[in-house]
Amino acid sequence: GYVLAQPGTANVLPLWDLSLRLFRAALASRPSVAARISTGLLDVVRRERDGDSIDVSLVHSLASMLSAVGVYAKVFEVPFLSSTAHYFASESARLIDSMDLPTYLRHVEARLSSEANRVTASLDASTRRPLIATTERHLLATHVQALLVKGFDALCSEDRVVDLARLWSLYGRVDANGLPINVPVSSTPELVTCTAARGGGVGNADEAALDRIVPGVTPGAASVLGPAQDCIKTALNRFVMHAGKEIVNAEGKDASMVSSLVSLRARVEGLVQNAFGGGEIVSRAVRDALEAVVNSRQNKTGELIAKYVDGVLKTGHKGRTDEEVDATLEAVMTLFRLIHGKDIFEAFYKKDLAKRLLHGRSASLDLEKMMISKLKTECGTNNKLEGMFRDVEVSRETVRSFRTHARSVASLGTSDVELSVFVLTHAYWPHVPQAPLRLPQTLSDLHDTFKQFYVGKHSRRKLTWQYSNASTTVRARFPAADKILSLSLYQTVVLLLFNDNDELTADNISSATGLVDADLHRTLLSLACGKARVLHKRPKGNTVGKDDLFVWNKGFTNRQVRIRINAIQVKESAAEDLQTTERVFVERHCEVDAAIVRVLKTRRTLTHANLIAELYSQLRFPFKVADLNKRIESLIEREFLERDASASQTYHYLA
Repeated sequence: GYVLAQPGTANVLPLWDLSLRLFRAALASRPSVAARISTGLLDVVRRERDGDSIDVSLVHSLASMLSAVGVYAKVFEVPFLSSTAHYFASESARLIDSMDLPTYLRHVEARLSSEANRVTASLDASTRRPLIATTERHLLATHVQALLVKGFDALCSEDRVVDLARLWSLYGRVDANGLPINVPVSSTPELVTCTAARGGGVGNADEAALDRIVPGVTPGAASVLGPAQDCIKTALNRFVMHAGKEIVNAEGKDASMVSSLVSLRARVEGLVQNAFGGGEIVSRAVRDALEAVVNSRQNKTGELIAKYVDGVLKTGHKGRTDEEVDATLEAVMTLFRLIHGKDIFEAFYKKDLAKRLLHGRSASLDLEKMMISKLKTECGTNNKLEGMFRDVEVSRETVRSFRTHARSVASLGTSDVELSVFVLTHAYWPHVPQAPLRLPQTLSDLHDTFKQFYVGKHSRRKLTWQYSNASTTVRARFPAADKILSLSLYQTVVLLLFNDNDELTADNISSATGLVDADLHRTLLSLACGKARVLHKRPKGNTVGKDDLFVWNKGFTNRQVRIRINAIQVKESAAEDLQTTERVFVERHCEVDAAIVRVLKTRRTLTHANLIAELYSQLRFPFKVADLNKRIESLIEREFLERDASASQTYHYLA
């Protein structure tokens, strides 16, 4: 039965409430009973954590009783959270040395699930937040650095997406709790418990978030990382930096450097998207690491990226679809965006583009234009690169008109030599050093005829012949069989001498052709020491002396009808690369000079510090302040500006 309070008996409690009050008073007067209840419950929970079976209904009944009496927090929850802190602090210290990182994370995941289920099955719901917070603190938060050192790099190297996602998600939960990361394991458990309880445990996380024990993809991309996830981001940055520097600094592997960096970036971006939530903060950390790596060799990376693009545009599809080729070029562009010295890339790209266009080595003009479009998107319109394409197109029309004209010229009407010419605008194309060459009469006549034809149409233009990039296709008659040889113009001029001579010395060849030094030596070695040896060299060797004898190889045979002999002739030397780089440096000097004059012309007077700051914002390539100081001194000497008479760090523009 029960008794209800009657009107006028305000001080009389209902029977149930009165019974609870009396029971609470009895417990308060007998601390040993409350302690035994608490100790018994804690022992049962410990045994379950150790793997034993327990009577869940008994725990639920006792917890419900303590909650109903109103002593749940004092008698059970406070000591329970304290013992939880001791238990998991001890367990984590033991397991972190014996388990690898993935195994430890799976263990933590199981523990969190078990503790959440414990609350659902037998404890008061108010215990949920501080219990999960205490568990996360001692299993995860206090060990973040140790766990990252233990196996983070290995997980990244092996692309262990699931394990990395678990790591990220678990530490995302810790961050949501707003708990300090560096809490010593030896901290007073009561203090830890109180901090968790007063702080509300998991803060503003909702109940559904607490049930999300099994990690996968972190929901949403946080705009701000907590301390633990920030540590993971830093570790990822270090991993990318270390892996990238190994690629960039690997000796003798420049040829594969760009493809390896592209592969590294693709792998890491996959981890960012699939394991680390795809947030901008983590993506930026990866981007910063790659930028530092790509620019660690200063100008070399820009050169190698240009050469990699050259290889892609030469080979073209080779069994790949348009989408695959476009994806390859786009992947390279992601590295291009990171390099500081884009002018180095441009110089080498332009040089290689010139060779592809002039020697017909582009796999596809559509691919070439696609690449130009990508560069235009990144850097704006480049009139020089677009001008190169226009020159090639206009040259085709010019050659067609010339051939019609040549057939009407009596001296050339019956000639079996066909001339094809590229008329190039000097400002658009890479600089090519002039080399002396004496043409045979047949070629010289064609040369003069074209010059007269072109100048007759464009009287104000001046033609300068560039022989070093010229190529020819000739028919060679050997006793075994006729062959079609693809040669450079230098090789052609040398071989034509053997129409009238079976053997010649290097000195004879030099006198007849005008070729000297490196050009002569490379040409002769390509003809006599390459795979297709149409000449014999006596004595044998890889050097050329002026008395060395070169003999027409009458016994030359080859299974192919068309043979390209250009391995040595087109091989790019370190000296040529250095010349290209040095030309860029000269152009940089001019650009720095122009920027200094432009700034001072606008401001009229400026301090040294402000001038340097302006230059940092305007120049598009890396530079040292010492280099800027030299350019300033040079402009002072040339009287473009002057120092203030009373303040040496102030400059005035001289009109």
